[in-house]
Amino acid sequence: MKSLKKYKLSQSLIFIAILSALILLSYAIIYRNRLHLERPNILLISIDALRPDHLSCYGYQRNTSPHIDNLAKEGLIFTQAISQSSSTIPSIPSLFTSLYPSEHGINRIRDKSSFLVPTLAEILKENGYHTAGIVAHKLSHTGIDRGFDSIYFNRAAKADIITQRAINWLSENKNRRFFIWLHYFDPHPPYLPPSPYDEL
Repeated sequence: MKSLKKYKLSQSLIFIAILSALILLSYAIIYRNRLHLERPNILLISIDALRPDHLSCYGYQRNTSPHIDNLAKEGLIFTQAISQSSSTIPSIPSLFTSLYPSEHGINRIRDKSSFLVPTLAEILKENGYHTAGIVAHKLSHTGIDRGFDSIYFNRAAKADIITQRAINWLSENKNRRFFIWLHYFDPHPPYLPPSPYDEL
């Protein structure tokens, strides 16, 4: 009689364990599918030669950056970010590969790409993102264009051109999961502010 009770108890425990495992597996599948559906769109904005200590969202007293401040309120703002180089040419490949310039091999303006690791754009593209770059710089020789479905390089492009191209691209791709990178060059020397700021 005692062994029969033990047998029934062990069967009940096995049944509860299997049922619990099935419930947990169901939740894991639902959660995984939910995560898959809820992957966010990604907008990466880089601005050449812009000092964070002159942006309001970083504590600057003057209202210098209302639109960036609004983005910062809704997105992520990094308070500890260190560039891997004082020059854009090696810094951007570092941003997109997580490699130091000494590892990806791009240290000077004319250096060509030699890194073998996938770029951020390649990783996101492999994971279902539609990828685009609108870049006010000459970076095409660095290999940073790898993984982009479309990319526009023009060092002479001012902020209004970059922004308008981004707005056009976003309106055409708003129903897709996307990663878009915008790189602005306007604060870089020689600084030529647009009117009316050129009169200040």
